Amino acid sequence: MSNSVSGGSVKEQLLSYRKTMDRMYYVSTAILLGYNIFGSSVMSHYFFEWLYGLFGNLPGDLVTLIVETICMVRYLIIFPALYNIVVEVSDRRKKILMAGLLVLGWFYSFYWREFSSMVFFEITAVMVASYGKDFKKVGIQSIIISLVIISVSFVLSIAGILPDFVKMRGDMARHAFGMQYCTDLAAHWCFLLLTYMFIKDGKQGWLFYVAVGILSVLNLLLVDGRNSLIIVLLACIGSVVYRGFSKKELHLPEGMRKVLSWILALSYVLFAGVYMALNFAYSQKLVSVLEKIPGFASSIVPRLATSRRATMVFPISLFGSPYIQIGDGGGTADYLGIYTFLDDSYVSVYVLYGIVGLLLMLATSTYAQFRLKKEGQLFRMFLLALVAMDCFVEHHWTETGYNVFLFLPFAAIATKSTSEKGSIGNEGDSEDSVKKKGEESRLTNNA
Repeated sequence: MSNSVSGGSVKEQLLSYRKTMDRMYYVSTAILLGYNIFGSSVMSHYFFEWLYGLFGNLPGDLVTLIVETICMVRYLIIFPALYNIVVEVSDRRKKILMAGLLVLGWFYSFYWREFSSMVFFEITAVMVASYGKDFKKVGIQSIIISLVIISVSFVLSIAGILPDFVKMRGDMARHAFGMQYCTDLAAHWCFLLLTYMFIKDGKQGWLFYVAVGILSVLNLLLVDGRNSLIIVLLACIGSVVYRGFSKKELHLPEGMRKVLSWILALSYVLFAGVYMALNFAYSQKLVSVLEKIPGFASSIVPRLATSRRATMVFPISLFGSPYIQIGDGGGTADYLGIYTFLDDSYVSVYVLYGIVGLLLMLATSTYAQFRLKKEGQLFRMFLLALVAMDCFVEHHWTETGYNVFLFLPFAAIATKSTSEKGSIGNEGDSEDSVKKKGEESRLTNNA
């Protein structure tokens, strides 16, 4: 419907702004992603220093208000979110669900106003605003913005303009190259590649694997982000297997396929359950057992020790507790001589946002998996299961600057043909077919 519509019902008039709100959605997501990705780089410190200096002649409180208002522009995404609830969603239950998510997100922003946390408001607004929108476009935005910011940070770091925070692991120097910490750089690389594989549905060309090989070598030599490297390599192996099955039209037995799809669909719940169980069962006897598992002594056990201390200090809470996290980003922990950062996502969400926050994240992430399960998209479910695995050791579950898959629960996803339900995965639709189905999905409110 064109923007020239006049008269008619209020809803008909609002429908005339559909294209405008779509444009606003993609612009606001670009601003939001840019802000969050930029915030993980050292450049952000200098930017805010410059921004405060720009208004240096004004009273301090007024300068703070101006800067905070400029930063709040990223929350323009609330307008397409509200528009979707009022205009796009016709199903009453879904309308109530989305409105409830927004209210819950806003409650968290109000509840945590003393600690300037708008994380859950951002997440719920992103989910609701993404209703019926093309996830591929959001993914491409995330990839481009990540590449630009990481590349600029890298160049400025090599040139000596930005500091390169180095963390030693034994005799090995681990570089951040303009990012806040070396694992942040590795995580950006990991999520960027996972997003690309998701968009391509595992059918990327051989040049992609060459690039992954080069980046993996650089990771091992300069960054040593082992967790991210393992996730990427598993994704590549899964992609090769998936593509091989698709090309040869091989089929998994129906029973095996069903079991696999259920395990993948419940991956977030399973990984969260295992980590929470290990956390609350933490003891020296458990540590001695875990240290015998390869990789656990250097990766999992220290994380468990930190998370267990936090859950022993803070009581069980519905909405979380204030918790000051001091990590290695920017060399802070080394400087202060104390480390309290909750590296894993599951206990981090539990401590900071309580039982309600943890259940909300599990419900929405699992809902996205079940949407893919319904459409028979096993490889994409596998990629999200790898994100759930990454959350076992990294804290990026609630961060849109890394985890762009937070946009998925209500977004339009390119679907597959379901005529061969026995296969491990079916060939994707053509580009024209995908666009047509995406538009039909939006108009019929079946996203």
